[in-house]
Amino acid sequence: MIDFTTIQANPIPLPIIELQTANTALQGENKILRNVLIIVGVFGILYIGDKIITYIKKENARKNKAKIEDESTRH
Repeated sequence: MIDFTTIQANPIPLPIIELQTANTALQGENKILRNVLIIVGVFGILYIGDKIITYIKKENARKNKAKIEDESTRH
């Protein structure tokens, strides 16, 4: 058995404490940046989707207009 009374308790060295503090701060910054990137990504996807839908609507309108003009010239 280990005699716990003979084990010396060493304090945590200062560089480790500083690293732990810096790590905690960086983890907070990482959470903020991750959330910002998620928001930017969602808005980017919505923007691109809107542009695609607008393009499809314009193409459909152009095709319908051409079809109507073609049918009117036949009669």
